[in-house]
This record gives sequence, structure tokens and C-alpha cells, in this order.
Amino acid sequence: VQDTTSSYPYTDQNNRGVAYAIDGEAGKVITLQRGETYEFVLDYSSNHPFYVGENAEGQGTGRFDEGVETPDGNNGEEVSVFFTVPSSAPDSLFYQCGIHQYMGGKMDIAN
Repeated sequence: VQDTTSSYPYTDQNNRGVAYAIDGEAGKVITLQRGETYEFVLDYSSNHPFYVGENAEGQGTGRFDEGVETPDGNNGEEVSVFFTVPSSAPDSLFYQCGIHQYMGGKMDIAN
């Protein structure tokens, strides 16, 4: 999680001023392949529970749990969330915060 800038795609809807960052970029659009497994390494000290969703809103809406393995994490603990993209996944998903709105980014799903 890092501070957002004006280039963050959901700046107008994000009232927290922070968002998930991938490779140092808040809200980075990533491309995932169906059938592949991806690891998201998270520092839960920030209290922003990660999930995969079907919309950009976040805050626990539109959860997409198929293929997601989310271990229990305690504050201050680094944890990994694994996502094996199912063949039935829609063409777009989002990585999100389960508590706050518009803290994530888009995942393009490819064959």
C-alpha cells in the first residue's frame, strides 16, 4: 500500500489517499493467464485485507473467490495470497481492499 497520485485510475473515488501498489505503481493494471497461479505478497500491518473482486469499487463487494487461497494474517505479518486463475474467470477482475473503496487495480485475464 502506498500513497496515490493524480495518475491513480480511481483518484476521484478513493478517499483514503492510499492504494495497493504492484512493482511500486499504485493501481497498476496487470495481465494474468487462465490456469496460472500468482502470488501476491502482502504486509498486513496496513490493515487492508486483500481480495479479488469483479468490480473496481472494493470494500468487499463483488468478491470472486474461485481459485483464491487467502491465509489468515495478523497485523505486522507478511502473508501470501495465491490466485489460480480459473478458466471460467471473466476477462477483467480487480485486486481490492476488503475494508476501503477504490484501493485496487485492474487484472486483465488472458487465455
